[in-house]
Amino acid sequence: MKSIVFCSVVAIAFATAPAFAQDETVSAGTTDAAQDSGGVNDIIVTATRASTSVQKTPLTIQVLSSDTLTKSGVTDSAALQSAVPGLTFTSGNVGQTLIYMRGIGTSILGLGAGSSVATYLDGVYLSNQQQALQKFGNVERVEVLKGPQATLYGRNATGGAINIITREPGSTMRLDADASYGNYDARTFRMTASGPVSDRVGALFSVLYDEHDGYARNLTLGNRPNADRTMGVRVTFKADVSDATSLTLRGDYSYRKFSDYYKELNPDSIFFFFDDSDYLPDPWEVRNNFVNRSTSRDRGVALTLKSDLGFGDLTSITSFRQFNSGPTVSDFDANDGPYWPALNIGGAILGDTLRSRQFYHESYVATDRAAPFFVTVGANYHREKAKQFVFRPLSFSETVVGAGTSDQTFDRWLDDETVSGFVDAGANVTPDLTLTAGVRYSEERKDYSQFNYYTANVPAGLAEATRTDKSWSPKLGAEYRPTSDLMLYATATSGFKSGGFAENNPFNTFKPEKIWSYEAGIKASFLDRRGRFNLAFFHADYEDLQIQQLVGGGTSFVRRIVNADSAKIQGVDVELTLRPVDRLTLGLGGEYLKTKIGDAILCEPTLPCTGTSAPFNAGVQNVKGNPLPNAPKWSLVGNVDYDIPLGNGMVNLHADASYRSRAYFNYFGLATLANGSEVSQPAYVNLNAQIRYEDDAGWSIAAYGQNLTDELVRTWMDVLSNYSSPATSTTPIDRGTLTGARFAAPRTYGVRFGYSF
Repeated sequence: MKSIVFCSVVAIAFATAPAFAQDETVSAGTTDAAQDSGGVNDIIVTATRASTSVQKTPLTIQVLSSDTLTKSGVTDSAALQSAVPGLTFTSGNVGQTLIYMRGIGTSILGLGAGSSVATYLDGVYLSNQQQALQKFGNVERVEVLKGPQATLYGRNATGGAINIITREPGSTMRLDADASYGNYDARTFRMTASGPVSDRVGALFSVLYDEHDGYARNLTLGNRPNADRTMGVRVTFKADVSDATSLTLRGDYSYRKFSDYYKELNPDSIFFFFDDSDYLPDPWEVRNNFVNRSTSRDRGVALTLKSDLGFGDLTSITSFRQFNSGPTVSDFDANDGPYWPALNIGGAILGDTLRSRQFYHESYVATDRAAPFFVTVGANYHREKAKQFVFRPLSFSETVVGAGTSDQTFDRWLDDETVSGFVDAGANVTPDLTLTAGVRYSEERKDYSQFNYYTANVPAGLAEATRTDKSWSPKLGAEYRPTSDLMLYATATSGFKSGGFAENNPFNTFKPEKIWSYEAGIKASFLDRRGRFNLAFFHADYEDLQIQQLVGGGTSFVRRIVNADSAKIQGVDVELTLRPVDRLTLGLGGEYLKTKIGDAILCEPTLPCTGTSAPFNAGVQNVKGNPLPNAPKWSLVGNVDYDIPLGNGMVNLHADASYRSRAYFNYFGLATLANGSEVSQPAYVNLNAQIRYEDDAGWSIAAYGQNLTDELVRTWMDVLSNYSSPATSTTPIDRGTLTGARFAAPRTYGVRFGYSF
């Protein structure tokens, strides 16, 4: 029935498409001069809060246009990692999105923590970790900014920032629609229609439907975990109030229904202690006695004012967003019943919910960067109020392991308020030399409280805590342009990530992270702009890393957050684009990354950790010198596009590949357990391809494939070990390392039909 309804909607949309036919408009994110001469597109970005060419922007930035996203199969923000070297998306809990860039990220979950890579949607900061996973429907381009961005983007951008820019209505009618069908009963429909309502008002309407069945198989219930369905709508109105002033009103709503898939990979896990038959070697098969499921609703409205003041451009954004998720059910003990039958002990999340309300305002004025002196000055206010309900009637959860005597039920509240001001100024000392300097002052207050209905291991009853973090985040830069096609630059930038609270214990507070990053690079165009080469060297001094760990042993494990001393990060980013002939485009990019953590006394996850120092317990170790998690030493990408004229249209052949060396999921550099079970992600190659035909009338058909070699890619792993029995038993368990994992999608393929004018 779902397929019939889906096909009917698609048929109606395509049947009505020709009635709107008008001239095609050009994306505002690119300029066509280079393309018309056979060169590489010159892309316009807003990374510096002003419109600049990507080749004139003094930082490492990768831009993916709507066309590039479609060709590469990048349908959401998590898939960006296949196209952007050094970027990693992972999920530490159901629906929780954790982002790493250049090795900088966080595994800390809960209301009291924030991301290390900031995500912005049309200039609006998305503060909730779950909101960072955005589906790409009506997207004009995505800008990925590497390195600290605190001066212009504020807190929680120590690793970088991701800007998602959606399309605005143009001066002529335009329609873009496509529908696809693939294996795992994957069905996608996207449509965006825009055009003028009057001489000064334009409107845009966009819808998205994206669904697939689960990639995994639950042999107990016969269902397929890992299914996902997203539906979304976006409306935009843009009014030119005068020749100098415009107002843009945006509204969006999305609904997601999905199921988690958590696979226990270790055959010697505690989960199989009483029944080895529950272990299944196939990574896509599991035995669970619950149907995993969760939902989320994300909605928002934003008003953007832009005005030419004569001496500069004013931009003012005011937004309100609301995000709800749950109730969430996730069975993660890999059993078709309790893994400890005698005590009726299992592992599942059976009712978590989250409610978040966010208000955001930012205003800034940017003067002409071509003037002898230029400046961007602005202020920002953000407030989030959130409530979380946690219900886990288990002996094993993400907060407490082992007691087995009561349900784990929590109410949690967060009130997070931030005020900041920033200035970024520069001087064109000569026509070829520009010097810049900037600073942001931020002040953030967090009020966090928890009512714990569970009496064991963590504080019971009501616990409340408050912290205020203040920071100055300066930056310095220099740009030298010996020719119009070559820029040399050097920057020193700082970053700041606010402190917070462990989700299970408000009294476990942690300090802010701070970082200084130094980057020197070149941006060059050559061969009459048929080639583009960008190179950047970077080094970062990272202080007070916020690290999450499980500590304890015997009958109790508690999640705790500490600040490590420091880390050193250095590496090289490179990007090469060639257009040797008019219809052939080649791309190659890569990042070499070397990370090393400083002094940090942590609990090694495969050893008991009941003492406070190494002489008392082998599990307490100093991880100094180890690499950071989710920081592969090598990450490479490559792509090729070739256009072949055919009849009244064009055939496009596209292929792209990415390579990543081994990545660890913990600070101990663990690759395998003693029994050979893998607890890291080995090096792998991901290969995607598409063949597409589009005729002159705008109709198109394409066949695509993602992960064509069907690589098994672990996006997240948790390693926990040496559990003893619950307090109600005196029999210890001497085996049982848990190696729970989540995976990227297996091989997928399908066909796509489209129409554009």
